[in-house]
Amino acid sequence: MADLSIGSSSSALDGISVNPNSTLNKDDFLKLLITQLQYQDPTAPMDSGEILTQTSQLAALEAQQNTNKALEQLSNSFKDNKNFAAVSSIGKMARLDTKVDLNKNIDGSLSPVNFDLVFNEGVKSGEIKIYNDQNNLVKIIKLDEMTKGRHSFTWDGLTDAGEKANTGEYKIYSEYEAYRTIDKSGTLIENEDGSLRPINFELDFQEDVKEGNIKIYNSNKEVVKTIDIGETIQGKALFSWDGIKDNGEKAIEGEYTIQASYEGQQPIRLAADFGTYKIESVKFEDEKTYLKINGSFISFDEVQEIFEEKVS
Repeated sequence: MADLSIGSSSSALDGISVNPNSTLNKDDFLKLLITQLQYQDPTAPMDSGEILTQTSQLAALEAQQNTNKALEQLSNSFKDNKNFAAVSSIGKMARLDTKVDLNKNIDGSLSPVNFDLVFNEGVKSGEIKIYNDQNNLVKIIKLDEMTKGRHSFTWDGLTDAGEKANTGEYKIYSEYEAYRTIDKSGTLIENEDGSLRPINFELDFQEDVKEGNIKIYNSNKEVVKTIDIGETIQGKALFSWDGIKDNGEKAIEGEYTIQASYEGQQPIRLAADFGTYKIESVKFEDEKTYLKINGSFISFDEVQEIFEEKVS
């Protein structure tokens, strides 16, 4: 009897179809062994050592098949868990590669590097620092006051000395002195007589306020009103907007976003998040998982970290 091993069912000749049942499993080998024992010559029975060898091969074959089945089940389990993790990540933040590439154009000029930074609090002042692959600082970009959220920046490839930087990978870090921020929303309603019903809102300050302001945005993310915050003690405080814009015109009724930024008695130093985007959706294609980030789909394997968005 031949060795109890699994052979290939593929044909060496192109165009010849292969019987899908041509590969024998452990049950087939067991039947062959029993049939062989049944029809053996009584005067010359099979050697007991040969029988033990074949039964050992049969046991090894069964163990191999059980292992393959268990590994397949484990692989499917990992796949299901990965798909579940991908779907549950919608709405969370994904951190991608923290490096950027500086490249040259055909004419030898440097191609500007565009990148985004996410500020979890309002920016009072700060710096963006760009390092080469040897961790040498090549460029510092100053930050002015700006709101919390995502902001886009461009580096022209020139060093602080005004020279062209070498092409290659660069790391971007950013630290800033932050305002504390509070986000609110409100609805502006016009009364029957044409007057506006004021939006009243409450702000909870986490520490004594040194200075700050409240900015009110319309649905187009345009600032329509700025209200100064004077020195205020820690705790809750009530504010009101009468619906009149900074230019003196009456605002239209609708939903408005309110963002308060204030400086406490002690400055706050924070690091900006680079290479982070909100996960918009998930799709599965060709047994692979893709995340929609910043309007484009990328492979799930390219994500370095997924985390909850910080809420002030």
